[in-house]
Amino acid sequence: MRIQMLAGLLFAAMSLSAAGLPIGMDGNPIDPLVDSESKAVVLFFMAEDCPISNRYVPLMKSLQKKWAAQKIAFWTVYPNNDSNTETIEIHRKEFDIDLPYLMDGEHYLVDRAEATVTPECAVFVRGSKGASTWVYHGRINDQYLQFGKWRRVPTRNDLEDVISALVNGENVIPHYESSVGCYLSN
Repeated sequence: MRIQMLAGLLFAAMSLSAAGLPIGMDGNPIDPLVDSESKAVVLFFMAEDCPISNRYVPLMKSLQKKWAAQKIAFWTVYPNNDSNTETIEIHRKEFDIDLPYLMDGEHYLVDRAEATVTPECAVFVRGSKGASTWVYHGRINDQYLQFGKWRRVPTRNDLEDVISALVNGENVIPHYESSVGCYLSN
């Protein structure tokens, strides 16, 4: 009787904790926004078949390399319902992506970050009461102005400016910058 009760409680707890959460690399549900070890959590929303998000892979990797030691956590988020472990692994191998990833087909993180396209990013910080809130979401930089129109070199590095301000202890007022990219599927 006691074993059945414990098993039932464990099953109920697992069901509640997993409801809608993104799936991590190990196949288990995970909420990257409860990371108490990091100063901030950066989410990169990308799709395997979005050419604009694929062009940002080298920059995403360099930002992670530059800021990870400053306790900034980086995650690649695949938000489209047609993404699966196989397509993601092929994509990660093709573009040599080593950041941890999440499959967010239920749009838990998409909704929290208010993401609409790939590539798009969101930066979350832990609030005074423990809940993570976003301080920035939108474009990575201003290299892409609209479809078919881009700069060779960006003039504003929105994401890196936010990360730098956080690392330097500056107050970041929550803000959004419109991003150009591929619309998310439902």
